[in-house]
Amino acid sequence: MSDHGDEKVPIVGPSTCVSYTQTDESSFVINDPGASSSGGRGRAGTGPYLTTVREDEELMEVSSEQFSASGVTGSRHQRAQSSVGSGLRPRTRTMSNRFMSSVHKIRSYTQQSIHEVPCEDRNNSAFAAGFNVTNLVQGIGIMGVPYAVSRGSWASIGVICLVAALCCYTGCLLVDCLYTGCPRTGRRVRYLKSYPDVGAMVWPRFGRRAVTIVSVVEMFGGMCLYIILLASTSSSLMKERVPSLNIYHWSCISTYATLPLTFITRMSFISWFSMLAVASLMSSIVSVLVFCFMHFDQLALTNMPGFDPTSFPVSFGIIVFSYCAHAVFPGIEECMRRPNSYPAMLTVSFGVAAIVKTVMGVMAVLIFGMATEQEFGRNLEVDADFSFISNSLIFVNVFFSMPLVIFVVIERFDATFLGAFHPTFHRNGSLHWLWILLTRSLIMTAGLFLSMLVPHFALLMGLVGSFTGTCLCFIFPAWFHLVLKRKQLNAFGVFVRVCIILFGALSGAVGMFFSALELKKKLIQ
Repeated sequence: MSDHGDEKVPIVGPSTCVSYTQTDESSFVINDPGASSSGGRGRAGTGPYLTTVREDEELMEVSSEQFSASGVTGSRHQRAQSSVGSGLRPRTRTMSNRFMSSVHKIRSYTQQSIHEVPCEDRNNSAFAAGFNVTNLVQGIGIMGVPYAVSRGSWASIGVICLVAALCCYTGCLLVDCLYTGCPRTGRRVRYLKSYPDVGAMVWPRFGRRAVTIVSVVEMFGGMCLYIILLASTSSSLMKERVPSLNIYHWSCISTYATLPLTFITRMSFISWFSMLAVASLMSSIVSVLVFCFMHFDQLALTNMPGFDPTSFPVSFGIIVFSYCAHAVFPGIEECMRRPNSYPAMLTVSFGVAAIVKTVMGVMAVLIFGMATEQEFGRNLEVDADFSFISNSLIFVNVFFSMPLVIFVVIERFDATFLGAFHPTFHRNGSLHWLWILLTRSLIMTAGLFLSMLVPHFALLMGLVGSFTGTCLCFIFPAWFHLVLKRKQLNAFGVFVRVCIILFGALSGAVGMFFSALELKKKLIQ
């Protein structure tokens, strides 16, 4: 802040309830939106004790203790007492009374103020936000949906629609947790920024860490799925040209081929890769749908398997994972030009995703039946042209999606462990390049090891989805909203949230159990 002229120091941040203006070294003016809206003016008072406010921050939250009566003591108070003998007693007493009166007013205001998180990038339209959400809830998970339908039978269609509706609802609950009402103005303000912030508000001691750990586990599981998918598509594309290499060889080649992309630390470059990945993903989905429609004559209702209660939980976990994108919803809403259109945007996005997953899953299973592969692209090998096009597009999508997924994992890894090492390895240190080389290689190798240990795309997706998906999509949003908005909910609202929590916990536990059993069977075979 400048040392010259008037200074306006917000008490709790921009667009808040109260602020004051320091006009010189001995006076300040309280700016009360409530008073100004009624035609009143700011209340003036004097006080030479404003030096207790730190001026090295642009936004400051001033507690009432900083303006307590004890602040009148000290050297300046002693100078005021020494001036009594000089005939200044009436003026000093008047200044002190006026200052203390203003202090009490500030204390009453700051006790009711809410710190609003500034949103400086509200430029995205609802269409752009919906496009991002649609791509996120489609993702590579859609390639496992046909396998989920083959294991869940017709009941999986109901699960696709139910999970879409619940994820849309909890996505709205999660964003609503970011807002609160300002007691002075009644205005709705955004005082939290991210999913971990909400967790920290509900569970101050471990909430942020819990949400972060679950999110990182989901991202790391997604990275392993990407490696499996890269190996699978590479093997399908190159098995006739290089028949001596098996799926494990291609896993190693694909993993370390993407390793140089993990050294990129600028999001501007990663954004370009993500755009290319999104384009290839949408193209691959279109190619798969075209393939299904071209083989429409092979559809048969008898190809749909019967309901199996032991494989249905695996199907559920795969479907939940394919919808899981809640960790980025706060950031998407933050960038929307009209945040009040967020619920409608989310409804349309999940509706479109549910329709695409249903059509693709049902048609694929009615064509291939129980022969549906865990990664549906491998079923397209019956048509060489479609197989080449689809697998090429999937490979491009996964290859250029890896940097973003790994970037999130590595950011959390650096934030957790980098501070424990010598400053030479820190971001501005001379050996930071060595830290980047070693940690990125270590994380990628760990992902490669897990993907080779469990080379089953859909089953691993079901296991991860049953744990992280149910936590991030069902349990956490419903519980957080129940705690933070309890006073605003009626009995039915509480009942709905409790049901979502119980549904997520029960389905997640059952899904993890049966996914682990299925994985065990596959590994033994």
